[in-house]
Amino acid sequence: MSTESFNLMDPALAQDPFREYGVLREKTPLTPLAYPGVDTTIWMATRHEDVQAILNDPRLVRDRRSVPGMEGPSIADQMIQSYGIAEKYRDYFDGMVIMDGANHSRLRTLVTPSFTVRRVNERRGRIERILDDILEKVAGQDEFDLIKEVAFPLAGNVVCDLIGVDEEDWPLFHRWVADFNAGDPSLLVTCIPEMIEYTKGLVERRRAEPGDDMISRMIQTSDEDGGRLSDTEMVTMVLLLVQAGHNPAAHFVANAVVAFFDNPDQLELLRSRPELVPNAVREMLRIGGSVSLVAPMYATEDIEVAGNVVRQGEAVMPALVAANGDPRKFPEPERIDLTREMGPGEGHVAFGHGPHYCLGAALARMTGEIVFERLLIKEPGLALAVPRDTLERQLLPGVFHLKSLPVRL
Repeated sequence: MSTESFNLMDPALAQDPFREYGVLREKTPLTPLAYPGVDTTIWMATRHEDVQAILNDPRLVRDRRSVPGMEGPSIADQMIQSYGIAEKYRDYFDGMVIMDGANHSRLRTLVTPSFTVRRVNERRGRIERILDDILEKVAGQDEFDLIKEVAFPLAGNVVCDLIGVDEEDWPLFHRWVADFNAGDPSLLVTCIPEMIEYTKGLVERRRAEPGDDMISRMIQTSDEDGGRLSDTEMVTMVLLLVQAGHNPAAHFVANAVVAFFDNPDQLELLRSRPELVPNAVREMLRIGGSVSLVAPMYATEDIEVAGNVVRQGEAVMPALVAANGDPRKFPEPERIDLTREMGPGEGHVAFGHGPHYCLGAALARMTGEIVFERLLIKEPGLALAVPRDTLERQLLPGVFHLKSLPVRL
């Protein structure tokens, strides 16, 4: 166990997390973490086997209130307080991502039907049309920002469409989500109330006039099962899924495109063998997943983690990007190989593991496949519009995001 804190705001980490987390992983499987605005003891796990075990361990919980004898604010509460969010909006941050056991299962069961492989496959044509409409808008431009003008609106439109946000309001959520993730407290205190108030009205409209969307099905299922969601729970669920559906998917697309530019032999292989698209998405998720860390998990008792003791009440955050580069699991992990065999299941942990495995994994995979087919295979002229070394990463903890990605067709 290392005693030197790992700095999540290190610029080198933002530029190349695969390498930087990898250096740490080979030094120690568990290290203390310096998280901005938080004074709780946090440990970060970096090796694949340990990360999977942690994500499946019922003694590690997302809800700090489940830890016996714990007092004071959770890590989430400390962050909310540091951002200056009004107390009346606090309950809207208690979504599935920080729930455990029966509470988590109850909420997850209500939304799972909208994210099954079958349901997602039924939406392929719709997703293709959404992407085609976006590409049509940029087709005549000399260059454009792939993140801002393609990947972000694509990811956002796809999830808003599935959830049940009215199409004319999709741009509202794009703006709110961008402001929410900008790291600027002055934007947060404005966008959060706007998102919440809009979503309250949207839920009421779907109660009165159900449609073929997740909100309507969630309302119907919860009412039929006698487990009606409160208005706060419903709004929180919608906000969580809209947030989760925008940034991770958009920045994965950007990371994958840059990785292909850096590995032209693999791009040529993809174009010559389009049947590799599903496996290409899998490999790119392993090496270019945009979420680096899992939400904090609290020890309900003293437990052994990665051969070390984590005390009751301390938190563990598995480092997904470090696990996905672990040579104990993936031979030559730094090498991109579209033919890589990862074994059963995902292999990588870009979508997490265990009870909190990403609900939208099937949707993310399909969207990635469609982007690879439409943008990388059918657009052979796609190229960077700026020198590679001028691309900048956002200095935000726990993510792997570019500030922009100028390209030309």
